[in-house]
Amino acid sequence: MMFKKIIIAVAFLGMCCEVQAQGGFKIGLNLANMSEQSLYAKSKVLPRLQFGFAFGPIKLSSKTNVTTEMLLTWKGQHYTYQETYETTTNTRTIKTDYKDKFTYWEMPVLVATSVTNKMQVQFGPIFGLRFSGKKSGKTNLSVYDKSSKTSSNQEFNEDARYGDKDKYPSGTSGIFSGPLKTFEVSLALGATYRLFPKIAVYGRYVYGLSDVFNNNYPFKHASDTKEINKGIQFGVLFLFKNND
Repeated sequence: MMFKKIIIAVAFLGMCCEVQAQGGFKIGLNLANMSEQSLYAKSKVLPRLQFGFAFGPIKLSSKTNVTTEMLLTWKGQHYTYQETYETTTNTRTIKTDYKDKFTYWEMPVLVATSVTNKMQVQFGPIFGLRFSGKKSGKTNLSVYDKSSKTSSNQEFNEDARYGDKDKYPSGTSGIFSGPLKTFEVSLALGATYRLFPKIAVYGRYVYGLSDVFNNNYPFKHASDTKEINKGIQFGVLFLFKNND
C-alpha cells in the first residue's frame, strides 16, 4: 500500500511540474473535521497537511480571474465517544478515541476577485479523488459490579485500512475499495494576500457536499446524518514568477 502511495505521489508531482513557468507551489495546514453524530459522539479537529501546485490565472476581467490548482490534501477527523449504561447489576462505560485519515487528489476551480492590488477573494468548487482511507484508535469498556463493588476494564485497539477484507468483511480489495466514496465535491470560500512579489499567504474554508461513507458509516451507528469532510485551510504560496 505504501508503494502505491509513493508512485501516485511521484506521478502527481511530475505532472504538476509542468506549471512551473506560470504557476506556483503551495504548502499549508488543513484543520480537518467531519460532522458530529449524536449527544455522546464528538468529532474534533485533526491537523493535517496540504501541498501542490497552482496554475497561472485565466483572466476574465481586470479584477476577476479563474484559478486552478492540483493538490494532495490529507483529511479526516479525531473522533471520541463516551456513554454510560445503567442496569440493575452493573454500570458500563464505553469510551472510544480514534482517528479517520483520508488522502485526496484535489482540483480547486476558483473564481478570484481582487479587493486590493494585494488581496483576492476566492470562491468555487473543489473536485476530489480519494486514494486511501484508514481508521485507527482504541475503545475502553469499564464495568462496575454493584453487588461486589468491583471494577473491570477491557481495551480494544484497531488499526486498519478501509477496504481490508480481513478487518471489514463487507470491504473489497483495491485502492478505491471499501465503504468510502471515491469522488468528492466541496465548496471553498477564501482569500489570498500577496506579502511579496513572489510570496502570498492563503486561507479558506472548505465544506464538503459528498457523503464520505455513502450514509453507511460503519462505526458510529448513531444517526443517518451525512459524514462530510470540512475544515479550515491556510498556508503559503510561492510563485514561480510575478503574475502582476
